[in-house]
Amino acid sequence: MRLMYFFLKKFDRSGGNETERIDFSILWRGLAVLLTAFFMLSCRTEASLPRELQRQEVIFLIDSSQSMVDSDPLRLIPETVLEMSAILPRHCSVGIYAYSNEVNKLQPLAGMSGLPAKSLQAINYAGYTNTGAAMQQAVAAFSTEGEAARSIVIITDGEIMLPSSGETLASVKAFQEAMTACRERGIKVYMLALGGKQTTPQANIYASDIIYATAPDASAVPQMGAGLIEANWAVGKLQRTADNSGVVNLSMPVPSAAVRHLRVVVRKQAGDTAAGGQLTGQEVYDGPALRIFAVQNPAQDIKLTGLKNGETVDVYPQLAADLETEVVEDKEAQNVTLKITPVTVDGNGQSLVADASFNGREIPVWLDDDYYPGTVQDGSICVELPQDWQGAGRILPAFAEWGWNADCQPAAVTRDIAKAEKQPMQPVLLILVIGGVGICLLAGLFIALRLKAGRQAKRRQPLPQNRPSWPEHYTGELTIRDIRTRSGRDHRVRVINLYRHLEHIALPLRNIFRECQLPDTMPELDGLELHPGRKGIWLDNDSRATVLKDGDLVLRGTSCFMGYDEPVQLSFGDGQLALTMVLKDLKPQS
Repeated sequence: MRLMYFFLKKFDRSGGNETERIDFSILWRGLAVLLTAFFMLSCRTEASLPRELQRQEVIFLIDSSQSMVDSDPLRLIPETVLEMSAILPRHCSVGIYAYSNEVNKLQPLAGMSGLPAKSLQAINYAGYTNTGAAMQQAVAAFSTEGEAARSIVIITDGEIMLPSSGETLASVKAFQEAMTACRERGIKVYMLALGGKQTTPQANIYASDIIYATAPDASAVPQMGAGLIEANWAVGKLQRTADNSGVVNLSMPVPSAAVRHLRVVVRKQAGDTAAGGQLTGQEVYDGPALRIFAVQNPAQDIKLTGLKNGETVDVYPQLAADLETEVVEDKEAQNVTLKITPVTVDGNGQSLVADASFNGREIPVWLDDDYYPGTVQDGSICVELPQDWQGAGRILPAFAEWGWNADCQPAAVTRDIAKAEKQPMQPVLLILVIGGVGICLLAGLFIALRLKAGRQAKRRQPLPQNRPSWPEHYTGELTIRDIRTRSGRDHRVRVINLYRHLEHIALPLRNIFRECQLPDTMPELDGLELHPGRKGIWLDNDSRATVLKDGDLVLRGTSCFMGYDEPVQLSFGDGQLALTMVLKDLKPQS
């Protein structure tokens, strides 16, 4: 459908009295594109894992500016980052930076053997907010090689702000350039916005594709930080409840050799400074809102004591396993069963799902391009597949669905099927069939356009003697006042006439700016278009420029309606100036 729309836009440029000739070269180019696309679809590409199953690399950026003294009086932000780091699977790479005027590296991007509690507690709130420099360093810290899901998490309470307007604009530009690099490299950006005087930091006006979580105040940050990680990363979590004696059993029904690490988070109630439980001899962090235990190579019957009856704790187990696979064929049922057995890596090869409690338990299994349902039977995860299944290069169960964080490499299986049993259509034949269908569609489209052009030629009317360069109606005047970003100093007002095309084609804003003789240093204008009407104007934002209406961001790809007296602010990637447009409702002139 998108291809047909492309051809219609190219061919059907008929005005009221004139029809352009059809360019046959465009038809042939379109046919070549169509055949190339189908050829690429018919070729099998290298399998890859979905983002949630890939190796994770996460960098945390902590706002340590002076405003955080009032926003975070209990210093819950460092504690929140500590918890978010503890929640992530241990084989993930984590980096931590604190920024104000300068950027301070607290934890280089690497696997975390221990919790960086001391580094986080040493953060000092002072200075301004240089988010642009922090983003630049975070992007540079990521490697450009290897398959990994890379993310940046920003925790801040306010907008980018430095001592001078020039430094502020430079940081804004650096932020926008870093966001462009993130889009190109597939790096996701999240922001935990600490509310208060401003519920969402002004940093959102510089990029519309950040994933937000807004906390109303500092007390809600720890819970929301954990929720942000669990909602956007494949994190395995088990919840355990204390019995009548205040004891929580942390053991798991798997071989002890498989469990390499446990991280246990106990949340405190407000004012309860003595809560948190006890695990003798284990690493523990004791803060204002929670306690974190890090247990290396836990015993089979490990228990957490000293809790209240019914108190709930969060357990994040880290397991290590290898995957063994076997294909079992059932010719009578005309299907095959893929058996996946996660085993310990200590050489004994004990199955992690041999316990009777796992029988019948379901788990999704990734096979090259999609998830398939798996069921545990006799110590293995079984996946039923069709008889003509030829194997998969990336096989990995989604252990996070069971509350596990399993460190294991994907398995691979290749099946040799007799040529007589192969049912899929050969690629060459598939290309010929689909190519023939594409040629028929293009031929039908060409005939329909020719018939339409013929009907329009019969209805042609005489051309007027004084025909304007393009059909238009006068609408009013467009008043543009440009102001310097943040300084607020006014410059001269530019007023031009505003017209509406009769064909209802959007009036490109770049033409308006060209007539206003504005500088040519604004490359992001091409996507902004105005649709004038009787009561106001529709503004379509299809560019990377920042558009604000009544202080709210107009997201890319969306539209907004404004009256003729409503201001709309625009800012651009170069950060040199902003524009305020005021549309005056004037009577038409001759």
